[in-house]
Amino acid sequence: MDAPFITVEPSALSDAAVLQLWDVAESLAPALRSREILRSSLTAEAFSQILQAPLGQANVLLLRIRQKRFGSRFHILDRCPHCTETLEFSISAESMLEGLRPPPAGDRHELPFEGWNLQLRPLCLQDLIEFLPDASPEENGRRLMARTLTACSRDHQAAAIRDLPEAAWEAIAHCQHEWDPAAEILFHLSCPACRKAWESSLDPGAYLWLELAAQARTLQAQVHTIASTYGWRESEILALSPERRAAYVALIVNGPAATLTALPRPVRTQPT
Repeated sequence: MDAPFITVEPSALSDAAVLQLWDVAESLAPALRSREILRSSLTAEAFSQILQAPLGQANVLLLRIRQKRFGSRFHILDRCPHCTETLEFSISAESMLEGLRPPPAGDRHELPFEGWNLQLRPLCLQDLIEFLPDASPEENGRRLMARTLTACSRDHQAAAIRDLPEAAWEAIAHCQHEWDPAAEILFHLSCPACRKAWESSLDPGAYLWLELAAQARTLQAQVHTIASTYGWRESEILALSPERRAAYVALIVNGPAATLTALPRPVRTQPT
């Protein structure tokens, strides 16, 4: 029986896990990167469940993983599609997910549409992993939505999915968004320059990957600098706290005098 919600707490990514993820996922597609991030942070049982769970559940877990590594605040940079004005804002993970409760695993929905009767399941991460877009955005969208159709009939007779009208695909996409709003986190933005509005979306896995990749490059540079000077193993260097690693790098780059001047003065106490 499907578990309704993945309630396990994801583990925090260690520095070693960040470098391992970078090695494994750097050349992968976005959905596969999200898969590897989840694999690194979940138990084997929870990981196998989240692949088939509604996509919103996977996004919630990715946001929680991001909170543990980088904090709750997201800094978003977008460009107005009408006049190219840049818009920058910040938002918390809690605010993004407020009221966006994903459906439980195993949930099904019946969608009647102009004589058609469509039975749907929520979109899941495994759909994105297996889906290979190779056509126009509109056709790719239909193919992705088709993966969520479990039954299709017209006037109480079995019907072919390929015969669905364009408006039916729009209804399916709208139903999926209403059903699992956390599957696509949308912002309703207004341009301060031209005053026109648009919708922008955030992919938690893609956002988190950009941060992890940048941090992995920094970690690699720190390991190289310290190992080249002291001959320490990578595991020993990564076992240091970020503050101690940065202090060693500063010592190597700037010399002992520069490091000592940055240290606080000792506090002297009067004898009693």
